[in-house]
Amino acid sequence: MSPRSSFRQPRLYPTKTLRPRFAAAPTATGKAILFTTLALVTSCVIGAGVIGKTTAAGEFSPDRLLMSLAVLGTVVFLIVTLGWTMPGVARLYLKPRPLAVISDDVLELRIPSVGIRVYRWDEIGSLSDGSRGRGVLRSPTGGALVTIPSFLMSDGRHTLAQLVVEARGDRFAVHRSGLRAPRFFQSTPPDI
Repeated sequence: MSPRSSFRQPRLYPTKTLRPRFAAAPTATGKAILFTTLALVTSCVIGAGVIGKTTAAGEFSPDRLLMSLAVLGTVVFLIVTLGWTMPGVARLYLKPRPLAVISDDVLELRIPSVGIRVYRWDEIGSLSDGSRGRGVLRSPTGGALVTIPSFLMSDGRHTLAQLVVEARGDRFAVHRSGLRAPRFFQSTPPDI
């Protein structure tokens, strides 16, 4: 039995998934590795310039060992920052991985800071503007349900609001904000 088959989620049709292109913030260990490698690279580049020698022809030659360490540190830094989906590097980032799953029945949000939250459509009133690019998912009465981080508001091609209205256009309509793609939605009045 594979590890994936041991955990089964109910199949909801049709589903739409929003996966951010960029990683969420790293864990404390990930931040320590990033800081350490950045400090290593900086000190190696500076050290290579200080220890380097000038040749007889007047050309400057930096220290090879320190420059090699700087290149190695740069590679480690890039792997940790850009390789957040790699198996060994993924544990340096917060869990659960950010994800929004939109189905006919529920909106499932996986937000690293609060965990997994599942909301039925009748529990949701709107997605409004929050601070610093975040969104606030609100109840029909206007109370805040959860703050949605900016990296989960869009995947680069679609916004969360577009996918919600596409799946549940009978309940919600996009709320335009300027010339950008619609980032917010609100519930529509019921037909009488």
